[in-house]
Amino acid sequence: MTLAGAMLVLALTPTSANAAKSCGRASVEGDIRARVATIQIDCATGWEVSREYYRRTLAGEDPDGYSPSAFYRVAGFRCYTGLAGSQMFCHSGDRHVFASTRPEDFPARWPSPTKSAPRRSVWKSCGQSEGSFPVYGFPPIRAAVKRINARFVRCGKARRFAHKLYFKQECVLCDSPTTYRVGDKIRFRGFVCRVSGNRRRGPSRFSCRRGQRIINFRAVVYV
Repeated sequence: MTLAGAMLVLALTPTSANAAKSCGRASVEGDIRARVATIQIDCATGWEVSREYYRRTLAGEDPDGYSPSAFYRVAGFRCYTGLAGSQMFCHSGDRHVFASTRPEDFPARWPSPTKSAPRRSVWKSCGQSEGSFPVYGFPPIRAAVKRINARFVRCGKARRFAHKLYFKQECVLCDSPTTYRVGDKIRFRGFVCRVSGNRRRGPSRFSCRRGQRIINFRAVVYV
């Protein structure tokens, strides 16, 4: 879920017309920093909510629910995720906290939730797909692509795309269960896919974009 979908959710909650206030950048987890912005709430609380949100997403914790997309409950706020967890959209009543770890994002400039929003979310939750990829001299490695979310892409196509992108790899004399690496940029079927993750889970999050079409998913290796 990115900005358009999150604005739909936030617009359902009464709020003032105040613009978002920039709270600068804050260290949220290790050496990862995020830009933070708030509406009707102080920056100290915004930083606290952001740190807890990124702690949970970077640790790979499961969301607390889906309405209409994945969200986490953080310090009394409901926080929706965007772009494989790199963006955060939180609200509690008329209080809002926005954050992003993406260098090109400026949450204080994002549209206010009081502005008009689409009548329905353009994001779809498309389930998961399991498979395996070969390892030279060893049994195939079983894995799954999960939490497939798509924007302006049909679910069937999104599942096939995620499956073929992840399981096209072949692990030949490699030193880890997957040949992908955190920070990789992959071009596949006209999409540009960025790979992210953390030290414990490795390259587990994939964010793919082609114009307005977006496919995000997570990968889990069964080892």
